[in-house]
Amino acid sequence: MKKIQINYEEMYNRSDEIEFLKKQFEQYKNEAYSFNSSAEEVAFLYNLGLFFSEHYERNINLKRKDHMQYIFRDEKYYYYSVYCYLQGIKIFENNLETLGYDESFIDEIMKRCYVNLGNELSNHYRTIDALHYFNKALLLDYNFSMARGNRAFCLEKHSPFIGYNEQDKVFNYIHDEYWAIDISKLENGERLFLTSMLRYDTLKKSYLASLAQGENPQYSPLNLLSSIDYSEESYENWCVMNVLYLNFLNDYWSFEEAKFDINIDDFCLEKKVSETSKEIINNMINNFVSLREDFYKNIIADDVDYYRLANIFCSLFSFFDKVSFFLYKHFALIPPNNNERRVNMNSIWTCINSEGHKLLDHKNTFLFNLYWMRKEYRDENDLELRNFLLPDAQELADYRNYLEHKAFSFNENSELYFIDPQLLESKTLRLMQLVRNMILSIIGLLDIDSKLIDEKSGKRNINLTYLSHQLF
Repeated sequence: MKKIQINYEEMYNRSDEIEFLKKQFEQYKNEAYSFNSSAEEVAFLYNLGLFFSEHYERNINLKRKDHMQYIFRDEKYYYYSVYCYLQGIKIFENNLETLGYDESFIDEIMKRCYVNLGNELSNHYRTIDALHYFNKALLLDYNFSMARGNRAFCLEKHSPFIGYNEQDKVFNYIHDEYWAIDISKLENGERLFLTSMLRYDTLKKSYLASLAQGENPQYSPLNLLSSIDYSEESYENWCVMNVLYLNFLNDYWSFEEAKFDINIDDFCLEKKVSETSKEIINNMINNFVSLREDFYKNIIADDVDYYRLANIFCSLFSFFDKVSFFLYKHFALIPPNNNERRVNMNSIWTCINSEGHKLLDHKNTFLFNLYWMRKEYRDENDLELRNFLLPDAQELADYRNYLEHKAFSFNENSELYFIDPQLLESKTLRLMQLVRNMILSIIGLLDIDSKLIDEKSGKRNINLTYLSHQLF
């Protein structure tokens, strides 16, 4: 196929035409374009993603009735912008030896690409993923006000208080995050962020006034989250730095307070979770913690056992089906052809319960997070759509295919499928973070559904939703 040059002037002039943008996207997917460098390709993807985002933002503003559809998206056209940003990030992170030192490129394109992706995910209440990318933007520029502001806004949708009750520490942290914003350096959203800054400052003054009057607002301005000692090499520090503890506070940053896994026994008792659901969650948590410990012991060893690492990778992939089995049991779904063995992460979404409701009929943001994680990493029914959704999904699938079912080699000169040992280590770490995301999504799912159950009937109105915009 003959490569074609991108007409950037036409692209900018027609950026409000959705069919034109889709054509640009399809031509990129078909590898029709010629790029002079990796930086140019990333810049193209960043701008295309931005145009898609702006189009759908305008569409939602014009049609407010579609706002819930925008959050609980079940159509792939909402995903164009996410794909563009993800693809740009993949190219950047695969070419750090050249692009990582281009300060102009990082300042103008890359840190904005991370923030824009974080915003897309935050808008859909996928806050664990959103914070992951906001944090990456801050690693490029810790003083980038757009990253600080949007990250703080995302934190207000996050769920830190499941298993963690020191609200004043979280309040002080978000307050300081907002007040670290330089309003003069924002590119948009000045009113939104200024309103949030003033709201948190007003609350803080109110708490302090209550203290001065001898009241107990359960607040102390001295209660701050404590950063870990980065020089100390330990399993605990490694877990918190790589966001591997099973709690929502660990998504904030690397803090001492995040060194714990949620006590699922206390949580299930509080939320009145069934014994069957509780047992499945406990099995997953114990399995995950065991794999986490095994992974750490392996990678710090003098001689890394990459075959053991391959087994850990495959074990982590099995959590997709473990999660589907939990959903099947918890929602009392009817299995395909009444055969429980046919329940998996692809079939579960078409199963119904005794009242004829499918899973996605339940408006629960954590449930939809699991749905899109499955689409991104495990949709075996639609390979074309899976590749469309996640740039490296096929690579992960190939790893699992050769590790579990075929043959592979850690020797690059072998005739067998080559797996780079160092790359396997990084992929296993990322997969472990995703499994953590799934387990926490189950816990969040139960937390939200418990708030929507009618006390008299004991039933959940599937059309109701619970959206937390502000923690305080």
